[in-house]
Amino acid sequence: MRRMSPKIKKSVTEEEIIEFIEANGRRVTDSLMLEKHFGDVGTGNKTISVMRRMADEGKLKLKITHNNYTTTIEWLLPEVENKK
Repeated sequence: MRRMSPKIKKSVTEEEIIEFIEANGRRVTDSLMLEKHFGDVGTGNKTISVMRRMADEGKLKLKITHNNYTTTIEWLLPEVENKK
């Protein structure tokens, strides 16, 4: 069976990144961004930059938790957290 060539991903826009962050605001971690959703380190880094800027603007809240040897970074949207 012949292997299919991988599809070339188009560049993700900042609007798409923000849309994804807002849709998944409860637990958007670095690893989710880099591996599961975008699968591209460059885009993941761009996403983290967007998230940091949003956090600076007060649109996201950063929560860091330590469990044994694992550090989890959670980006929480204020309106999502307030509903808890």
